Amino acid sequence: MKTFIDSDFKCNLTNDRFKIYDVQSGRHTFSAQLKGEILKPDTERFELNIEPNHTYYIQIILETGTWANKLYCEEITENTATRKILKLKEDEKCD
Repeated sequence: MKTFIDSDFKCNLTNDRFKIYDVQSGRHTFSAQLKGEILKPDTERFELNIEPNHTYYIQIILETGTWANKLYCEEITENTATRKILKLKEDEKCD
């Protein structure tokens, strides 16, 4: 999945992987799409106000349907993230 922060392409994140980013405080948007390194206008965006010295966990959700798939980002709790990260590997190819 192609991941974006503030419409800037960040990574082609593969299954069972995660990535850590240091993001400046302030309002930011997070997005994911299946194809393309340029964010498409109709891609769903998740907005979050980042506070200094705080850790946020964002999960990419892919819902598959008969006629269409839905891909979006959502914030999850630290407890949920800690449990899920144990099953994942950090993606070293992303910067």
